[in-house]
Amino acid sequence: MSEIKRGVELRESLMEGINLVADVIRPTLGAGASTVLLERENNFPLALNDGVTIAKSISHPDPFVNMGVNLIQQVSSEAQAKSGDGTTTATVLAQKMCEGAIVYCNDYSKNMLDVVDEMETSIDSMIQGLTELAVPLDSKQQLFNVAYVAGNNDSEIGGILSKAFDVDNKFSTVTLQPSKNTSTFIETQNGFEIPSGYISHYFAPEGKLDMKDAYVVLTTEVIDDFSTLIPALEIAKGDNRPVLFICRNVSGNALPNLLVNVANKAINACIVKVPAWGEEAEAWLDDIGCITGSKVFKEGAGDTITELVKEDLGDSVTITVKDTSTIISQNLDTDINVDEYILSIGEGIEELNDWDAEKLNNRIARLQGKVSIVHVGGNSELEIRERLERFDDAVNATKAALQSGVVKGGGLAYYQVLNSDAGWRNSIMDIIQEACEEIPIVIRYNSERHSARGVRGSTQQKDWLNGRWYDAKAKEPLSVVGYRVIDPLDVVISSLRSAMSISRLVLTTEVAVALPTE
Repeated sequence: MSEIKRGVELRESLMEGINLVADVIRPTLGAGASTVLLERENNFPLALNDGVTIAKSISHPDPFVNMGVNLIQQVSSEAQAKSGDGTTTATVLAQKMCEGAIVYCNDYSKNMLDVVDEMETSIDSMIQGLTELAVPLDSKQQLFNVAYVAGNNDSEIGGILSKAFDVDNKFSTVTLQPSKNTSTFIETQNGFEIPSGYISHYFAPEGKLDMKDAYVVLTTEVIDDFSTLIPALEIAKGDNRPVLFICRNVSGNALPNLLVNVANKAINACIVKVPAWGEEAEAWLDDIGCITGSKVFKEGAGDTITELVKEDLGDSVTITVKDTSTIISQNLDTDINVDEYILSIGEGIEELNDWDAEKLNNRIARLQGKVSIVHVGGNSELEIRERLERFDDAVNATKAALQSGVVKGGGLAYYQVLNSDAGWRNSIMDIIQEACEEIPIVIRYNSERHSARGVRGSTQQKDWLNGRWYDAKAKEPLSVVGYRVIDPLDVVISSLRSAMSISRLVLTTEVAVALPTE
């Protein structure tokens, strides 16, 4: 028989699960971040401070508490998916928003739905204010600062990524690989990032697929039959090399049959959809063809990949495929002339309208950018894994900063918006303000090796009331003007959005049904 919980009793169970996860990952926030040990079956414990991985490792035997665990896990996953960083911040915000809204509704007998609607309106206004505060990331020093902070104040991470990224090109691409020795170094190649990933997670059970010396098949076709793939698969199998298909779409028996072969390790292959339609899709394929040396098969010209030969599969390339992106890179010493290709597509740009000229300029900027492969070293497999996690956070944060700009970090941007003279402030803002104030409190107490849960709300910590802001690295309050910690706008916003999204689910849920126990 199914077990059912309702109302206050249900929300208490959900909050128990939320607090369980949030309190475990709170110590990983800020300059004084600590690591968390995760037990692994038949293996050494894993030491890391990545909020998403830590959250996913937590469960609870009570099904209703575990529902709260799963909801807060979704917060960190959403933040990671949207901007690649800010997962712990989003979790702490969600915890405090839920906690504050429940107390507010109980104390003032307010309708939960009305309170949630007002909270969402306030969050939207905050996001508008944060957007207005953002400034472009326009110097190597700023780039260093973003990577340094996101990498848990590791100056080596800041230094390497400030060299790997091009501050003048928002399409600058960086990918990570474990080093074969203790040294960490940068390798630069031609290539760029495609905003489209694998069409099935079965291609990459661990979330990422690395393909070295790969062939690439480019086509505008919809692949609807497995037999269409066979010529390319046979060539790749014969040469013992992986193959990536980039096409308009897949249907019919093509995908399930390919997945069976991949799962059985008969072949190493993956499919990615072109990240656009029509002429723009063809432009993407042409650009990828320039980097890889692959032929672009176009239906309009009567081409089909059933007739391809080895020469159509391009040169050896390195590929990293994730769920929402694909990075393709090519050695700089190949015969491919990217500069000549850029000149050819840029002819007549002055005759285009503003919209088309901007799209063409973006294509050119993407092609001019290089792929920097950072080989991350360490003294052991555990150390390399932990450093890769921190490098990954720093790469995602830096990429977001190049795209959207930066704001004051450590929760200061939230404070600046919340304490502005804007007319949108309402009675619900106290809930959101308390949640946002928790960020610098946790950062400070992590830095000072105290329990942030034990001193929550202490007026001693609120230096901003006197125009001061705590620098967790220096372990002293600084003037707001002199405060140099910066965060990417996208990360700051996605943390708010993810926290509010899950808060709505928790606060507006009245009934939960657990699976029947055996």
